[in-house]
Amino acid sequence: MIWMSDPAGRRTYFNRRWLDLTGRSADEDLADGWIDSVNPDDRKAAHETYEQAVAERRSFTIDYRLRRPDGEDRWILDHGVPGSMMTASSSGTSGRSSISPR
Repeated sequence: MIWMSDPAGRRTYFNRRWLDLTGRSADEDLADGWIDSVNPDDRKAAHETYEQAVAERRSFTIDYRLRRPDGEDRWILDHGVPGSMMTASSSGTSGRSSISPR
């Protein structure tokens, strides 16, 4: 799953795989809406880790549970890097999330 954010860390893009897993629309998950798809028990730590990494312009890895539309959770390993994965730009953060084998 692929996502992108602006320099302030607000998410600006999610690929279809992310949206299919969460059952939410892009509009629901854009900006900081994505955190609503994270299991409530993991939400605070995931959001704080993400915000700190964005502020420090550093790479990060976060392990959290992402809620599916049927209420089941899937463990996600989320990797983010400053700048775009497509260019050498430092305009924001981009990342990829994968379903953990847990």
